Amino acid sequence: MSKSSALSLYKAMLKEANRFTDLNFRSYFVRRIRQEFQDGKTELDAAVVEAKLANARISLDMLRRQASISELYQQNINLPIK
Repeated sequence: MSKSSALSLYKAMLKEANRFTDLNFRSYFVRRIRQEFQDGKTELDAAVVEAKLANARISLDMLRRQASISELYQQNINLPIK
């Protein structure tokens, strides 16, 4: 997988994570995505990198489903720290 496609996967995952209405879930997923891609930067084995990216694509699908569900049950509570 090329560097540009990995970057687009990273951006897509962050975009989906930011769709969560709950601040705790949103910050958790953003933090985990950044950490996993940061850890993957140092990986040199191509097979391991491909496995991690395949897992990230599966996680992106999960994030899309969960973000949609999160939007269905949106609460109208305004937090001062948003």
